[in-house]
Amino acid sequence: MCFTLNFDKTKNWFLVNEENFIHWVKKTNIPWRAINPHIEDTTAKVLTVFARQALQKILSYLKRQDSGQNSDSNKSKITLLPDERAPPFDNVFP
Repeated sequence: MCFTLNFDKTKNWFLVNEENFIHWVKKTNIPWRAINPHIEDTTAKVLTVFARQALQKILSYLKRQDSGQNSDSNKSKITLLPDERAPPFDNVFP
């Protein structure tokens, strides 16, 4: 089961960026200086976890390739982002 909350008129959380938060802050009259440190901290944590998980998936895939576990009938695909709607890497890593 997947829950998706609507944030600044989008349900695609992987597409949310700083501009969405700035728009939200202006609508709610919350000071940007109160929100920005939390956004920066969360972004740093997400990128660290994403990089670690991406590396683990790639290494696992390569290990299966080397051991011959990946035959033509059982090809696995490395999926690092939620799906094809995910943003290109130049938008993910500033």
